[in-house]
Amino acid sequence: MLARFIYSHPRYFFLLVICVVAVGLNSYQSIPRQEKPSITNMSGTVTVFFPGASPRRVEALVTRPLEDELRQIPEIDQVQS
Repeated sequence: MLARFIYSHPRYFFLLVICVVAVGLNSYQSIPRQEKPSITNMSGTVTVFFPGASPRRVEALVTRPLEDELRQIPEIDQVQS
């Protein structure tokens, strides 16, 4: 029934489309924005699988070199293992 009405009166259809576009543009322009948004509580986890290796070997071959490289990045505040 609605489709027949819109088909027989195309002016109402175009008016409806124009209203939807106008409301969408108005809503998009009123969204608050920040130039540099603050990001808090950033954390990451690294999991290493080394089958058959002892914990000391994993620490010597993987953990310590990885920690040393991560500590060189100025944005990283804390490294735990």
